[in-house]
Parts: sequence; C-alpha cells; structure tokens
Amino acid sequence: MTKIVTLYLTELLVWQLKRDKNPFLAQVVEVLEGAGWQVSVTSDAVGQKLRSVARPGYALFYEDEPFHGRSLTMRRAYLEPFWRLEASAKRWEWDVAKTEFDPETVDPKRAAQFGTFWRKRLGLEAARSEGFIYVPLQGVLTEKRSFQSASPLRMLETVAQRAEGRKVIATLHPREVYSDAELARVNGLVEEGRIELSDASMQDLLPRCDYIATQNSSVALMGYFLSKPALLFGQIDFHHIAGSVPKQGLRAAYETINGPEPDFARYLFWFFQMQSLNMWRSDFSERLLARLKQQGWPS
Repeated sequence: MTKIVTLYLTELLVWQLKRDKNPFLAQVVEVLEGAGWQVSVTSDAVGQKLRSVARPGYALFYEDEPFHGRSLTMRRAYLEPFWRLEASAKRWEWDVAKTEFDPETVDPKRAAQFGTFWRKRLGLEAARSEGFIYVPLQGVLTEKRSFQSASPLRMLETVAQRAEGRKVIATLHPREVYSDAELARVNGLVEEGRIELSDASMQDLLPRCDYIATQNSSVALMGYFLSKPALLFGQIDFHHIAGSVPKQGLRAAYETINGPEPDFARYLFWFFQMQSLNMWRSDFSERLLARLKQQGWPS
C-alpha cells in the first residue's frame, strides 16, 4: 500500500503542530516524511475518524481508539518524553503489558542512573515508611468496570479490612467529578474510622507510605521510583512487578507485595527506555519506523 498517513488531531494539537509547539508530533511528522511518507493532518472529529476507513493509507489517532486495521494510537507512556504507538487505546492491551519482564536484560548501572535522574525530576523526597497504605482513588467509585476486579469502593473496603494495623489514607482525583452518593460512601468509611481522606499531594504521601493500593493509577508506577510495592485491583500495563488482583487473585497479590522486593530500578529502565519510544534519544527515528513496521506498516 502507498505510504500515506493521516494524523487525526484536536484543534489545539493542530495549532501546536503548525507553530512547532509540540515536539513529539513535530518529530513524528519529520521522521515519517524523511522516510518517504506522505503526511496529512486533519480534525479528530468523529466524522473525520470514520472517514479514515475509506481514505487511502494509514491513520494515526492521538489517544483515541484505533478502530480498524490500518490505524494506531499515539499515547504518552506516563512521562514526557516516552511515547507508544499501539493498536489499542487500552493500556492493559498494549504490547508491553503482554511482554515478560526479565531483569537480566537490563544493565543495573544504567538503571540506577535512570532512577536517580527521574526521582529528582519528579521532585520525590527520600523514601521512608510511616505505617500507612496510600490509596489514590480515580473515578466511577461505585461501579466495577470490565478491567477491574472490584469497584473502587469495594477495593477501599478490602484494603481497610486487610490493613493489619496500618492506617489507610485515600485521596480523591482532582480532575474527577464525584456524585453525592459516591462522596457519601467514602465519607461513611471515614466516619467509621476505617480510612482517612486526605487532600495531600502525591509528592507528600508517596515517599512516606508503606505501599500503594489502587485500581491502575499511575501513582503506583511513580511509586516504583521509591521502591514502593503496588497492589493493583485493575488491569494496566505496569503490572509485572506488582501484586495484581486481576492476574493473581487477592491472596496471591498480597503475598507478592509482602514477598521479596522486586528490582524496581531495572524494571523502570526496561518499561520506559526499552519498551517505549523516547523522543529525546538519538535513535528515536529508527525506533519509530521499526515500531510501525512491527505493526505491519510498510517500511
């Protein structure tokens, strides 16, 4: 098939790209055009995305679901400058989620340097343990969704039941809108003395907690930079060294977080540097084109 690709972007992203204010998209366009691709940009309105089925060539969506065989999604891998090109918008369906982590493939010295750099960049203080479990809540607290092993509220109750003398400190997501019924349920647990509700930041709570319990919040991934174990009640792409209730069951997941400490430093290097596209690296162009070829696109 002819090397034609259309990028489907929001108005803001189109504006940024035209004014060279989005380094990632600018590099993607430069690499593709340099490799002989004919690149065009259009709106990500529903009608435009539906037309991508009939248009010649391939489609790159920005964070949206790639719904046909000639489309992929571009999505940040949690931290700038790390990105992924995937055949699904669901992080737990990404290739990295299905790839086995082998710490022996990672240079420990480079991994340690990587961790030191990112702890400073993220503004994380030195890790310590103050005897509490940190539960960063996300959205839709009363429903169990398809990627979850329990609703967030049921998760919170379970964590409180198994706290073994630790405090449970929960936070609400600052960008979520919660219903009165959801807030009433959370406040009920507070009134019963089963949890504490805090408005403290991740940078405050993360260094001080014993471990993180969450559905699939990226706070758990950031906790790896401080060697904090994670108990996950939802599917996600950074499950490999966590206690994962969906993959292991509740008992085995708890055994994992209470067991031998995983190699957090090597995992983070593997997850970010080896499994994603780092636009700061000199080999970004080669890795981007190799990723497209891996997904069946012409080279």
